Formats: sequence, C-alpha cells, structure tokens
Amino acid sequence: MESDISARCRRRPHLIYGTRELQLGLEPPILRKLEDDEFGLYHPGRGYLFDHKDAAVIGGYVDELFQINANLRNHQEDPAQQAPPSQPLSLTKSAKSGEDA
Repeated sequence: MESDISARCRRRPHLIYGTRELQLGLEPPILRKLEDDEFGLYHPGRGYLFDHKDAAVIGGYVDELFQINANLRNHQEDPAQQAPPSQPLSLTKSAKSGEDA
C-alpha cells in the first residue's frame, strides 16, 4: 500500500524530522529529488562528520549510489532489459533477496 506522501511525490519520499520539528509541532519537510548534476554540490563525503569513522561507511553508500545509477542508465538504454509495467523495478537490497521493502 502506497502512502499519500509517496503518491503525491510519485517517488519514495525523503523526509527530515527531528527534535525541533517535534517540539514545534511541525510536519516533516519533504526533500526534493536530488538531480544527477547536483550531486557534486551536495556530495555526502564532503559534509561535516561528527565521527570521522563514518567516512568509510558514507563512501560505501556513495559507491552503491554510483553503481545503482550506472545500472539504471544501462537498463534504460536497453529496451530488452526493461521490466514490464506490471512489475516495477525495485532497487532495495531486500528486493534482491525476494522480500518486500
């Protein structure tokens, strides 16, 4: 079942919700989609880190994003690889093991 937010965004929404929003009774802001050409401006590896040990974890996630992006581009360029409309493409790790995300 798809949430109202997902339906409005037409994608999986990314939200920010923390103590400030909770204390002020605010709804979580929905982040807009980060386009490929903007990734360099907001590269996760260049942000402030509270613990520098997190850099390796973040680097791994960035590598995964680049791999997913490359796979999507290859998939879009090869019509034979495209999923039928009745089976939407899922990029979650749990989908690879056959579980629902």
